[in-house]
Amino acid sequence: MLTDNNGKIGLSTLEDISNIILQSHDLRETLDNIVRLVAGRVKTDVCSIYLLEDAGQRLRLMASRGLPQDSVGRVTMRIDEGLTGLAVQQHQVVSIQEPQQHPRFRYFAETHEEDLHSFLGIPLFDRRTPIGVIVIQTQEPRDFSQREISTLSTIAFQVSTVVVNARLLDHIHEKEKESERFARELEKTRQSMAETDPSSSPALNGSFLKGRPAHPGIATGPPLILDEQLGLADIIDEQDIDTEKECQELDRALEEARIQTLYMEKRVAERLSEDDAAIFHSHLMILEDRGFCQKIYAKIEQGHCAAYALKKVTGHYIDAFEKMEDPYLRERAADMRDIGRRILSSLRGETVQQITHAGILVAREILPSDMASLDHQYLLGIVTETGEQSSHAVLMAKALGIPALTGVKGAVDSIAPDAHLILDAKSGTLYINPGEEIRDEYRRLSQDIAKEEYRLEELRDLPARTLDGVDITLRANIGLLADVEIALKNRADGVGLYRTEFPYMVRSDFPNRE
Repeated sequence: MLTDNNGKIGLSTLEDISNIILQSHDLRETLDNIVRLVAGRVKTDVCSIYLLEDAGQRLRLMASRGLPQDSVGRVTMRIDEGLTGLAVQQHQVVSIQEPQQHPRFRYFAETHEEDLHSFLGIPLFDRRTPIGVIVIQTQEPRDFSQREISTLSTIAFQVSTVVVNARLLDHIHEKEKESERFARELEKTRQSMAETDPSSSPALNGSFLKGRPAHPGIATGPPLILDEQLGLADIIDEQDIDTEKECQELDRALEEARIQTLYMEKRVAERLSEDDAAIFHSHLMILEDRGFCQKIYAKIEQGHCAAYALKKVTGHYIDAFEKMEDPYLRERAADMRDIGRRILSSLRGETVQQITHAGILVAREILPSDMASLDHQYLLGIVTETGEQSSHAVLMAKALGIPALTGVKGAVDSIAPDAHLILDAKSGTLYINPGEEIRDEYRRLSQDIAKEEYRLEELRDLPARTLDGVDITLRANIGLLADVEIALKNRADGVGLYRTEFPYMVRSDFPNRE
């Protein structure tokens, strides 16, 4: 039975699976750990996970506890074969005793399943689309209770989420490799051209860096290089400190950081929306969290200066988040760095960097407070060395409609303050001091885009109707409340897709329906 000491069915199993997800390094290791855990908790002889491939037409055994390990990865079947395929076809749980007598039983010499006398298959779904099956089998006939099936279905939901996220990450990694291969080929071509005709070398016409598009668009202008400020890494512990004075300094810094956070929340709410500003409410909750603050005070009481105490406590949180596999959770490390930087800024009496002219913002990492404090009217584009697509800064850039490129390695060190940049956030390219040919091409492209936008402006108020008189409903994709303004501007008839993950990402609690 899946019952723990408190009588809550499977609760500890679900918690342990969550821990497994955080500790595993890839999909295969995660699935192996899950089948081992479930087999032990359910007290079953076999637990296996099959995943769909070939456009959902074939199942492959990806992990098993109880079947021979040399069958993992090798055993495959069509979805119209076997009891596992039946669970996919019927989109529901299949529970059978003496499965070898069922007409859909499929024999595999590698697995020796003819010796197993009960079968429970629970399909895995991504939304309503099947992506695989988790299978439980026993040597003795066993009638699984509805309570056990319900709990295993909950576990299957968790497994589905793991599979979907892992496959998404694999897809992103493949795209990164393709981009890197493209850059290498382009560099080989550049070198070949330079050897045969030095005057044609792009090196004489500047250089370029590659990244991942976060929000499409083209921007041209000088760089606005955001210096790394108030880093925690270089803090050295001071000796012979006045503990009471350090605690008073921390009191003052925390209060000042809270006031700054309230100001930034109000500023972003006015510029964008309350939803976009919700991240700063989460920051404020951390700044007011007694446990977080007491840990810093405790470090001071142990004889450390306030800055060093802040570094140790904040660093502990950052390390914990950075080790998480889920990219959304991993990005929360940036929030902790942001909070630590603001407290340290107050401790040191340093002010936030400001920009006074238009340009393309270039930084190793842009934290939420950067996006809140910088004057958005000067931001023509954004370039970051970090590669997280789910960062709050990226979400705010999307809401503002600013072209953004992430994962641009070496950008800060490669770009001089007097450089001229062209940011192509559609192809993922940042040109540094490009030659006239490239500048002319992007000037022409910008003019074409402007002409196309002007042409579309003339069509905006016309009914969405085909030439043969059929009316079409055009709805918008919405992720943030700021997207509503864009949808209304372009005369959308409604919302076709609402990306509900964003309101969860920017809050520390559940958003209500409103």
